[in-house]
Amino acid sequence: MMAGSDSSAWGLMFQQAVGQRLGLGATDMKCLDVIARNGPATPSQLTKLTGLTSGAVTILLDRLEKSGLIERKADAKDRRKTLLVPTRKCMKQVAPSYSSMIKAMFELNSAYSRSELEFLEEHFKKVSVLFKHETEKLTATRKSPGRRSRTP
Repeated sequence: MMAGSDSSAWGLMFQQAVGQRLGLGATDMKCLDVIARNGPATPSQLTKLTGLTSGAVTILLDRLEKSGLIERKADAKDRRKTLLVPTRKCMKQVAPSYSSMIKAMFELNSAYSRSELEFLEEHFKKVSVLFKHETEKLTATRKSPGRRSRTP
């Protein structure tokens, strides 16, 4: 448990350090990561994927757009929807901050057998599901003044 906690904490610190280079916070960086890894997303999809409120997502997207890291584009299939797309500037500025980490992770992973890597992959997927579930439980019970709790 302690090793997992340490890994999570240092992962957050790494995201914070990358974000500081770009003038962004860790939450901004993780949302940018969600957009980049999952392809174009709508603001409502980002709200669902992150557990953030729609108001928080709007403010976050305004920051990312102002910094030139994302664009809001009309969905070609449904013009009523807005898609969030990483910009070329995003890829040029963000990717170099991760290159050393990616290289180090490949080196680390090369020390494991295929079966060990499959076990680790399964474990991290299960941990992600647990985090998602626990986050949903917390955000479902979050109360704001004058508002009712959301249910999952």
